[in-house]
Amino acid sequence: MHRNGFMKIVSTIVCSMLFVGFAVAQTPNVVTYTIKKGDTMWSIAQANGISVDELVAANPELQQPDAKLKKGRTVVIPLKVEVQEATKPQARSISVGVILPLTSKTSEAYRCLEFYRGLLMGADEVRKSGTDITFFTYDENPADPTLAATFAKLENHKADVVFGPLYPSHFDDLAAFARKVKRPVIVPFSSKVAQVAYNPYVYELHTPERYLFQHLVELFFKEFKNTHVVFLSSEKGNQQSFAQQLRSRIAAEGFTTSTLPLNFTPEAFQKVVIAGKRTLFVPDDDRETTLNEALKSIKALRVAKPGFELSLLGYPDWFERAAKNASDLYYADTYLFGDFYHNIYSQATKDFERSYQRWFGTALLPVYPRAALLGYDAAKQIFETLRTMLPAEAQNSGDEAIVIPGKLSEAALQSPIRFARVNQTGGYYNANVWFLHYKRNHTVDRLE
Repeated sequence: MHRNGFMKIVSTIVCSMLFVGFAVAQTPNVVTYTIKKGDTMWSIAQANGISVDELVAANPELQQPDAKLKKGRTVVIPLKVEVQEATKPQARSISVGVILPLTSKTSEAYRCLEFYRGLLMGADEVRKSGTDITFFTYDENPADPTLAATFAKLENHKADVVFGPLYPSHFDDLAAFARKVKRPVIVPFSSKVAQVAYNPYVYELHTPERYLFQHLVELFFKEFKNTHVVFLSSEKGNQQSFAQQLRSRIAAEGFTTSTLPLNFTPEAFQKVVIAGKRTLFVPDDDRETTLNEALKSIKALRVAKPGFELSLLGYPDWFERAAKNASDLYYADTYLFGDFYHNIYSQATKDFERSYQRWFGTALLPVYPRAALLGYDAAKQIFETLRTMLPAEAQNSGDEAIVIPGKLSEAALQSPIRFARVNQTGGYYNANVWFLHYKRNHTVDRLE
């Protein structure tokens, strides 16, 4: 299992799960617990039926940004005050199913585990509104030929929404379950779910490539008026198909275009530039080596020909470069497109990442988009939406179909959701696509 002793996942994990081996000393209002090796704030809180926030509030020393759990140290566990049943208000209840690979020691399982942890943190926030959220979590094995039995269990649990699975071999089971129970199934990672074309209860958190291009073109026409587009050609560009599609589409709308090699010279540029028009460079490759070469050529051009208005169109993979060092992107007046934005300068993002470290004793994986932020944003937006849709009962009856509406929330740390339907009978994909404009004045604009 993942390091730092998060939890051992067997067939089913419920959010109110019990942990074994927690010896406590009791006082009238609190109990104390002696920290053991492998403990995290999350595991201690869950073992004692409280939230991480409640644990931290009872132990001021844990409120420090660099607080760490030390073996042998004692922490206070606050006791919950029971409310008399006669006066206890009924809470809205959401049952959540999760089917993802969480226990294998593979990069995809670590990413799914981080996503799941983000879901738990988002659920913890929504619970503050008085909503009861229960998780039924199952480990997904790629070798299993079918997940029919697992989905049958989720049907018995009356899950209101399901996240997963990961593997395409299990998507048929996903579609059959979703149609039978009329409940949304959210596929968190794949954007190539064929069943979304004909099943109205299948949702993709990521934007499929065909729709990404469609929305990109819409943004392109809005932003790049009176622009001459110069495509930068590399020997083995991995985005040549994209560049060709874009060229055909914008040429049909009257845009002028030219082609230069990636390592063009200022003299070569002088031959294709059109006076009075802005120039937008579009490489046909998204690798970092291509980005470096394009930036080198643009820098040389700015020095030799300082009077021209130049911009660069880049790819989602370049967001990682922006996180490391955005200075070159600012210099080139760069536009990146995608369906997420990890803003490392946002205080809310920094607070989340510190909380994740405290909860689980480990940092976020260095991959984009950040899986924990994706899970957190999905939980906050989808659970908050379901909270307002489901009846104020201890358990939803399960009789009515649940359809998640389009635009859910702007309050996302990384991945806002705006579901759009693929056709009149099919499911939904996340249509929230934008440009991130790294401007020369060292500010960033988000263009939707």
